[in-house]
Amino acid sequence: SFLRRPVEGGERPLFLGLLAFYRTVISPLNGSNSDLAPVHSLYAVQAIKEYGVLLGSVLTTERLFHEPDEIPFAPPFREDGRVFHYDPLSWNVYWLPDWIR
Repeated sequence: SFLRRPVEGGERPLFLGLLAFYRTVISPLNGSNSDLAPVHSLYAVQAIKEYGVLLGSVLTTERLFHEPDEIPFAPPFREDGRVFHYDPLSWNVYWLPDWIR
């Protein structure tokens, strides 16, 4: 399908490069601001690799908006003294039509 097609041009490497820059340069300075795992930038990388730039960006934006609503339902775990809530990409595509998934 169009939404799941592999990106032949430079869109995917450009977005993944920007996310890699954010993850290695900006995020360590900014600190962790999310209680969900995987962190938002890794979630974005996974979404773009799986669904392409357009739909991956939509899924990432949707997750950013639903984070406060998701925490009560996501199973908690401890890592490095912090409590995180597991919310993988695979749990957030249920609303997509089957022909996209």
